[in-house]
Amino acid sequence: MPVLILAIPQDYFSNPGNRMRIFIKKRPLIGILVLTIKNLIGIVFLLVGLVLLFIPGQGLLTILIGLVLMDFPGKYKIERRLVQKPGVLQGINRIRAKFQRSPIEI
Repeated sequence: MPVLILAIPQDYFSNPGNRMRIFIKKRPLIGILVLTIKNLIGIVFLLVGLVLLFIPGQGLLTILIGLVLMDFPGKYKIERRLVQKPGVLQGINRIRAKFQRSPIEI
């Protein structure tokens, strides 16, 4: 989980953009394959996060990672709302601070 949190760009929530479209235009077959795998991994994280809401664990952070990995309409609105919940942004930035990464901007 920390590896994925560290992989989120600092301006991900303040400057949304579709980074995968450029990759898909350059290499369509590989781009679509990567996009499919990324979405499947995102679905797994989302489902695990939902389970972690009911047992001890980092449910909201896991759901957020799943949402970041997936692509669907309205994604950025849902992500921003989730990150603005008390403690979620603080938890993300605490993990990033341990590894000397700059905090996430909203």
